[in-house]
Amino acid sequence: MTQVASLCLKRAVFATILFAAGTLSAQSPSNSRVRAIPYSRFVLGNGLTVIVHEDHSAPSVHVGVWYRVGSRDEPLGRTGFAHLFEHLMFGGSEHFRGDYLVAIRNLGLAFECGGTWYDVTRFCVTAPVGALDAALWIESDRMGFLLGAIDQQRLDVTRGGVQNERRQSFEDRPYGNVSLLTPPATYPPGHPYAHHPIGSQADLDAASLEDVRQWSRTYYTPNNAFLVLSGDVDSATAHRKVEQYFGGIAPGPQVPRTTYWQAPMADERREAVASRVPFPRVYRSWNTPGATAADADYLLLAANILASGPESRLAHLLVEEHKLATDVAVDYESFIGELSSQLSLNATARTRDALPRIDSLIVAEVGRLAQDGPTVMELERARTTYLEQFARGLERPGAGTTGGGRAFVLASAEYYWRDPSAYRIRPEHIASATVADVQSAVQRWLTRAAYVLEVTPAPAVRASDRDADRSRVPEVNEAVAVPRLDFIRRTLANGLTVVVVPRPSSPLVQLSLSVPAGFAYDPHERRGVAGVFMKLWGARTTSRTANDIRAALRTHAAALSTTLTEETATLSMSALASNLRGAATLFADLAMHPSLDTVDVATAKRSLGTTLATEKSSVFGLTNWVGIRLVYGLSHPYAATYGSGTGTESSLAAITAADLATFARERVTPSGATLVVAGDVDAATVDSLADGLFRSWRGNAGPRRPVPVVSVSPQSAIYLVDVPGSAQSFVNAVAPLDPAV
Repeated sequence: MTQVASLCLKRAVFATILFAAGTLSAQSPSNSRVRAIPYSRFVLGNGLTVIVHEDHSAPSVHVGVWYRVGSRDEPLGRTGFAHLFEHLMFGGSEHFRGDYLVAIRNLGLAFECGGTWYDVTRFCVTAPVGALDAALWIESDRMGFLLGAIDQQRLDVTRGGVQNERRQSFEDRPYGNVSLLTPPATYPPGHPYAHHPIGSQADLDAASLEDVRQWSRTYYTPNNAFLVLSGDVDSATAHRKVEQYFGGIAPGPQVPRTTYWQAPMADERREAVASRVPFPRVYRSWNTPGATAADADYLLLAANILASGPESRLAHLLVEEHKLATDVAVDYESFIGELSSQLSLNATARTRDALPRIDSLIVAEVGRLAQDGPTVMELERARTTYLEQFARGLERPGAGTTGGGRAFVLASAEYYWRDPSAYRIRPEHIASATVADVQSAVQRWLTRAAYVLEVTPAPAVRASDRDADRSRVPEVNEAVAVPRLDFIRRTLANGLTVVVVPRPSSPLVQLSLSVPAGFAYDPHERRGVAGVFMKLWGARTTSRTANDIRAALRTHAAALSTTLTEETATLSMSALASNLRGAATLFADLAMHPSLDTVDVATAKRSLGTTLATEKSSVFGLTNWVGIRLVYGLSHPYAATYGSGTGTESSLAAITAADLATFARERVTPSGATLVVAGDVDAATVDSLADGLFRSWRGNAGPRRPVPVVSVSPQSAIYLVDVPGSAQSFVNAVAPLDPAV
């Protein structure tokens, strides 16, 4: 007997299900290479969908109940609740006061499971066919008659068990915190996948009995579930027995479901953590398309080619050739979800110093796969691996410890495609995939921005034997002088100020160009111009497409970013010092020749409009948005936005490409601009580069706009902002400060 009880094992189960048939993206070709799985499908009057697969080769039957609910459905402040409720389902019901696991095991079962992931919660059992009535009774009883058996004591005991699982599987497990750090770093706030299904300890503590009741009434209903029977049972018997046990359960409300939400990252994000791990490791993760996209299938092949097994590209490159890593791995199948997916490559380094080099080699190898595509031999090896695993899974009528049996394949297709026969689509995509299919998928998804996480061993720490004199507070010494910052400044003939800050110990070089073009310089009736410009600055140039720029950034191992404040707009690039000349050439083109095409301007306006709507729809954003305008007054240039240059709906709508061109001509000029180059560089090299790259830049910036003084009222005022439907109130105190302070 095998019980899947912990979340980490459940994740492995879901990996195989999705790998086998969960991602569906097109109509199946007529010349199917996939073994047919006969089944029947019917729907009860209360909305319960039933799938029956007859297999009379053994006197056993698999019973699986899938609920369309997972961590994606958890409300704010209740992360981990879907998993908590799954555990509550094993504690008995109104008609069975006892442990369901004991009852299930008494059926003479061969397999049992319970699992919660982002999209779905499911329970299953494989038992002798003579126990079919008992299995159906158990599953129907906890679907329809659970709440009367749950009291505060049961909730508290179950909550403690789940919190202990979180500590054991994530907090105390080496590299376990990666699973907790990655979702909020890769998905935007509000995305259903922006937190891990295990949830937070604080949110689990906050779960109440009323939360349990509401969750059950909303999601654990026959019309939000489907039942899979596979084994020694015929359709007529299955229909009669399912109607007998489940037909009388009342349906619940219709639950609206978002079925697709791609969330590719706009900017590369980096994070480093020290943890209780034996070796340093680097992770690079991309957000990829959801389960119903064809590219999800082709990326399975790309993942295999890149990092699956010792013959993969990255294993050869990092472990064998450069000897920088001890192993490489890819995590993709377990993160293929209905809304979006995630592909993550990781490598365990021999030394901590090797992490940046390893990451740059990963980026370069992914770029090579995007540029040249896989070889025919690589594609065939990856294809054969997948199809062999899929075929082995279909040998089982129900499921094994990692899923993949025929019942799971049909259920996955029903969940993601609402059609059990769609299980054919993924393997047929794999079987017919071409070099161009894989190459195009890599180009579309793995050349985008990624999340890079470095996990390093935490240093050993202990208290010393010495202690300070704690009988009195030490005397305050005179202020210590701030160390002198050594830099070299010069001004080019066109007015550009160049500042060089030598840092020989750093392997990187940072280039930052700041111009007096903050949102305070927006024309009053065109507020948002600076914000729109910052969406375009660095995205394209008059001679380079966005793809050209992304390719060049990969070539030079460079990262690009922009910053907008009230007074300045800054374009920054970080690159290896060894790549300075090529990176600086690209940087100069991005800085001096931004493309302000009408179509790009329209796209940037929509993006900024989304930011504005987001600011005004959240309680926190709205209170800041209103508070700043109240303090400064609507005519003050600093009241144009709350930090992101959004302006207003009407001012954004009025902005044209001509306005952007005027703004760039008047504000983004060498006169008044400052280029700072810091890192392992010398003044002579920077002078040569600056003269060669920026000498032709022309233009004179307009005068700096005087900032009106804000009169400070001696009296306080309280304003109330009504946000209907908000779950929580927010108090914000705003006051202007004297500029001299």
